Amino acid sequence: MIGYAIGLIGNKDFENYLYTLERTACQLTEDEYLTFIALDFNNKFEVLIAFNQWFRKKFNDARYDLLEMNKRFNK
Repeated sequence: MIGYAIGLIGNKDFENYLYTLERTACQLTEDEYLTFIALDFNNKFEVLIAFNQWFRKKFNDARYDLLEMNKRFNK
């Protein structure tokens, strides 16, 4: 996810990766998994917002912020 956020992994590769994920191994609820695979992967900002919300909820820590990482690495 971080590689996608900072541009090391392309849209198509990240989308394919998500489709092959074992949702239980990644501790995703069924709703989270369905939300993620339904995203428009051509809209990177939409994808980052969805994952950012999940990151912050999962880790309960503002240091895990994909949007900030994206800004920093893509200046």
